[in-house]
Amino acid sequence: MLPKNAAAAIEEQTKFRFSVNDFTKMRHRDGVGPKKGHGPSAEYADGARCIDSKAHNSHVYTQAYIAAMIQELRDPAGHEAALGRAPEVPGSTPSPKQHPLAKQKK
Repeated sequence: MLPKNAAAAIEEQTKFRFSVNDFTKMRHRDGVGPKKGHGPSAEYADGARCIDSKAHNSHVYTQAYIAAMIQELRDPAGHEAALGRAPEVPGSTPSPKQHPLAKQKK
């Protein structure tokens, strides 16, 4: 799956808001796929979690890797530990404290 599709599948299965940025944060944590600023390259594909797709000119992520993320994120405590914030239901308004663009009070 491409990151956008992976994030949508994770959100659907966990019932918690999950973005492409969240996916990227977790794959960087796990050391999966290319590092920030690096383009597609077979050297970043391990075959078990990430595959270099010539057709997409990008990396795609395996069902097994997506399933492992879903398992971890399905539990609210695991979700919070992985992403550093409490899980939110899609369609709900994030609290100002959790929203990444919210202005911080001084």
